[in-house]
Amino acid sequence: DMSVQPVTLQSGMVPATASSDGTAPSSSIAAPADGANIAVGSPVAISGTAADTGGGVVGAVEVSTDGGTTWRPATGREDWTYSWTPESSGATTIRVRAADDSGNLEAPGATVSVTVN
Repeated sequence: DMSVQPVTLQSGMVPATASSDGTAPSSSIAAPADGANIAVGSPVAISGTAADTGGGVVGAVEVSTDGGTTWRPATGREDWTYSWTPESSGATTIRVRAADDSGNLEAPGATVSVTVN
């Protein structure tokens, strides 16, 4: 609602009320498994779930394949996926975070560590 109301309302409309949802959503990673070995240049399907127990709905999910330095949007909300093709070898931490329709952003929670060979 951004705390802004119109000066006049169209007939039949009522003023908006501010959201009382102050709880960030939570997310989890289902695949790949923690400790998995992944080949350089091979596409990897990263997937998981997200939920908002604060009274709202999950608005978006983001995935980081570099330990949280950069974030990319996943496809889907409660059930989400992200396609990643690793370009270099080494240990990698995959992180995920979700945001809800009230603007609450999850502190990056779920992590999976993989080795890219």
